[in-house]
Amino acid sequence: MLILAIETTGPVSSVALDRDGIITEIKNEDSYSHLKQLMPMVRELMDEEGVKGEDLDAIAVSQGPGSFTGIRIGMVSAKGLAQVWGKPIVEVPTLATFAYRDYDWEEEGRKYLYCPVIDAKMHQVYAAAYEKGNKEAIVKGASYYIDEYLELLEKAAKDYDAVVFFGDAYGLYKDSIDSCDIVYALAPEEDLCQTALGTAVLGEELLREGKTKSCFDAQPEYFRLPEAERKFRTKSLVIAPAAPDDLDRIEVIEKSAFSDPWTREMLGNDISRSLEDPRSVFLTARDPGEGRDVVAYIEAMFLPGTFAEIDNLATAPERRRQGIARKMMLEIISKAKELKVKEVQLEVRASNTPAICLYESLGFRNVGVRKGYYADGEDAVLMTKEL
Repeated sequence: MLILAIETTGPVSSVALDRDGIITEIKNEDSYSHLKQLMPMVRELMDEEGVKGEDLDAIAVSQGPGSFTGIRIGMVSAKGLAQVWGKPIVEVPTLATFAYRDYDWEEEGRKYLYCPVIDAKMHQVYAAAYEKGNKEAIVKGASYYIDEYLELLEKAAKDYDAVVFFGDAYGLYKDSIDSCDIVYALAPEEDLCQTALGTAVLGEELLREGKTKSCFDAQPEYFRLPEAERKFRTKSLVIAPAAPDDLDRIEVIEKSAFSDPWTREMLGNDISRSLEDPRSVFLTARDPGEGRDVVAYIEAMFLPGTFAEIDNLATAPERRRQGIARKMMLEIISKAKELKVKEVQLEVRASNTPAICLYESLGFRNVGVRKGYYADGEDAVLMTKEL
């Protein structure tokens, strides 16, 4: 079995040839020079190994997550070569490749949990957790806020001797990691980043399982929308006052977002009040076009010249982490400035890390805690933004 493997999702691009488990790899040490260096590396490796395109059984490509630009470069290159040579493509999940490499520091008999943590920007990480040589994740690969990920990891790590972190996000979140109840180590620098070697090993396993795609069907895995598409979709949202006809959809989102959701009656009363009282605002966001459902909403009460309080904010599950909640918050902040409001206030569950990160990024600061504020006894964090 002969496989060409391509890795471009991280800072360093690499290519590898896998001949029945014997792997030869070339790395480019210049960070993020994939577009310039990838194809020359493929040519160099195949020439050195005496391999022609028609000799290959498949092309394995690291499909993401990681750098959006890098993912695209790798996938487009793999698809182009596959089309020219008439070969299938093996889509290799990037995070799982860390568990398919052999490391000098591994000790026989010790049970490790391999945990890639890659900076995803916007206060998030691409992360997962795997056992050695097992592509089925112990902690599912996804885009997480670091506290969300670490909470899942703490539970999973209890069955292992040690957690080993890989990726470029460790330094950004070291304090949070140190505060967790886990025994962990950071992989040596030479092992931190994803490489084509791992892509080749996992790619060979997937090929033996018959998991291939044509050059037309292979797709990248971003875990969230690319930045340009996210901004376009968010920018095109229509923000408008809630109407009684929106209540069914708002109730669905409310129940999906909160463990103790407001009742239908409460939401309906708030919509009615917002249509009668100029101090009460209930806004919805929806995609442009007729018949589009509400994808998010926000409620706030304004006392012109003094303060405003944000009472409720929720986004449909399938549209979270696309910048919609931020857009809704900015609408309220803009209105507050128009009304000469001096301060915007809100309460948030102490465990709601994604929301707290969002509010902090908008300039809100933690000014206190309301003990046992919620029905289940959880504390509320009080946050304010001065205008």
